[in-house]
Amino acid sequence: AKLHLEARRKRLADLARTYAQKGPWATEVDDVAEVLRDCGYLHGLAADTERLRADPLRPQVLPALVQLERSWLVNDIQAPQLHDLPRLIMDAAPNRAWRALGAVLANATVSDYDLMISHGPDADRALDQADTADLLLATCSPEPRLVKVAQERWHEDAGAFWPRIVSARDALEKADWDMAERHALVALGAESDSLWPHLVLAYVALADHDDQALLREADYALDANSDNIEVLVLKAVALAHLGKRDQAQFLLDQRQEYGLIQYHLHNPGMHPMERSVHALRDAGVAIPDVPPLRSPVVRPKHR
Repeated sequence: AKLHLEARRKRLADLARTYAQKGPWATEVDDVAEVLRDCGYLHGLAADTERLRADPLRPQVLPALVQLERSWLVNDIQAPQLHDLPRLIMDAAPNRAWRALGAVLANATVSDYDLMISHGPDADRALDQADTADLLLATCSPEPRLVKVAQERWHEDAGAFWPRIVSARDALEKADWDMAERHALVALGAESDSLWPHLVLAYVALADHDDQALLREADYALDANSDNIEVLVLKAVALAHLGKRDQAQFLLDQRQEYGLIQYHLHNPGMHPMERSVHALRDAGVAIPDVPPLRSPVVRPKHR
């Protein structure tokens, strides 16, 4: 029984580790749901609540529930238990920070590819505890309160991964390339094979007009997750700038995600992908005139 428990603990921990490595991945929804079902969950709110309160794996199950809820929300999947998971977290929470996190999830909205958390005492309580704060940093858009918490967290722990990634993404939004690079390099020291720091460094290279570095960082990020269209666009920009426009066109034609590219061409906002799609157009890569579509940067697939 102990071996079985430890095997489940490892599978749950691997879900968070995979997200830190790949970002959202194509089979994430199915993978997370499968692990939770194998651990005895997703069988109804009452049964799940009773089980979770007594589960020795509760510290590992709670982040997996948050991960599944994020995946459902961001991918606009109307799962039968979409509204149950935040309630499950609240009802079986070990402390007030986790109860608050459940309430935050219940009121979260989606902006581009991230969750946006609402203001209020629940968010404050969830951000006041290290484990729930780090989970929100990994899950939500880098808005000002999260950026402040990220700064506090990496002042406490200089090598902390998610606080550095949030700070790097915030620096990208502010076009502070040196600061973005600095945070990404520290994050790279913590997770050398992760998509996240390489994605940031690719945008820094794009801003610096360093096409060789852009190609290198995009390739590193694609090694982590070849399904990520945001990274693929960055690679296509690098290829086009290096005189390989046919290769760039072929890459994009294979994926046929031009609706997402059109969305970022025609919907000004704060997402860094706007820079890459405009660079793509300016490099002469043909972008078919299809309707704009706000789709995930990684489309979910069923196994």
